[in-house]
Amino acid sequence: VTRPQHPVVKGFYYRPSAFRVNPVERSHLVQVDTGYLAATTKHVYFGGPAKSLRVPYGKIVSFLPFSDGFGIHREAASAKPPIFLTGDGWFAYKLVVNLAQRAS
Repeated sequence: VTRPQHPVVKGFYYRPSAFRVNPVERSHLVQVDTGYLAATTKHVYFGGPAKSLRVPYGKIVSFLPFSDGFGIHREAASAKPPIFLTGDGWFAYKLVVNLAQRAS
């Protein structure tokens, strides 16, 4: 396949390059705050000096289990899933999943 050449001035031609750049996407966890996590029969609460959060179980699509905590997928499309590091991920995950099942 021959690429078209475009004349710039007499005797010189410009040919667009076939080189394309693909962006490299990386994702990593960023610690936003350290604080208290509470789970009730209706909501999951987090409170810290820099950020506070209340998520009703009705707005949670799914829970993500981790060895040292859990994450929450909310139904908002632009919401980044918060991940809570508790030290005992299995217990915290099972607690919020069971409370969410009772709430629905």
